[in-house]
Order: sequence, then C-alpha cells, then structure tokens
Amino acid sequence: MQAAGIANAKLSVIAIDDVEDALKTAKYVTLHYPQVKIIARARNKTDTNEYMDINIVSVGETFHTALQTAEQALVELGYGQFQAHRTVWKFRQHDEYFLKLNHPNRADEPTLISNNLKARRDLIALLQQEANISWTTNTDVGFEEEPSIK
Repeated sequence: MQAAGIANAKLSVIAIDDVEDALKTAKYVTLHYPQVKIIARARNKTDTNEYMDINIVSVGETFHTALQTAEQALVELGYGQFQAHRTVWKFRQHDEYFLKLNHPNRADEPTLISNNLKARRDLIALLQQEANISWTTNTDVGFEEEPSIK
C-alpha cells in the first residue's frame, strides 16, 4: 500500500474477495492512515454490519443490481417508469433504515426479531400503498411530465 501512495491518498476503495482480508485492510488503513476515507464492497448484510462496526461506508455488492432488477420487473408488470423508480427507492430507504436500526441490536435476538417483524409489516404496507397508487391513479408523473395544477 505504501508503494501505491496510500500516505498521500484521500480515498481507498476496498474490493477484496476475501472478507477477512478486506476487513483487515480496512482496519489497517483506518489505524495508520486516518485521513484516508474508505468505501468497501460488502457481499451481504453481515459484511455491511462488520464495516459499520468500524465506521466504514460500504456498498452492497448485489444490492443495487437487485434494486435495478426489481424496478425493471415493475415496469414489465405495468408500473410507469417513475412509479417503479419511486417504489424501489422507498424499498431502499426502508431497508437501509432497518439495517441501521438493527445494527446495535445484532446480538439481542428478541429485539432483532421484534424489529424484523415490524420491518416486514411496514414493508407490506408500503408496497401495498405503492401498488394502490400505481393501479388506481394510472398516472406516472415524475420523470418526463409536469404535474397538472388545477
């Protein structure tokens, strides 16, 4: 890392396949080069939580692909482009909120179960609301059209 100029770096992106090596690298950089911001690839929520433990921003390796796939699936099922995007965005916000909420409670199984049951109920309600908006209003104002003001 020194030969690559880590001492003068502003940012390091960690995308190492071995999770333990990636975490060790992140901890090393944080300890020895605290001025270097880190963005790490996380394979799953367990990895994301590990990075959260050491205050490192991570990006889910497959999360964004899954969101894009869901958005396209909604369009194929008849949602307008904007409504599909909005629904997926709301799902993402929901998922990230509960990830942060559950992070400090990972070892507290009753709290984790309670939070996850609430998350599931909230998600069902959110997706039902989005489906009702999409199918009852039959509008897709957002990306290309200006809303009509009456």
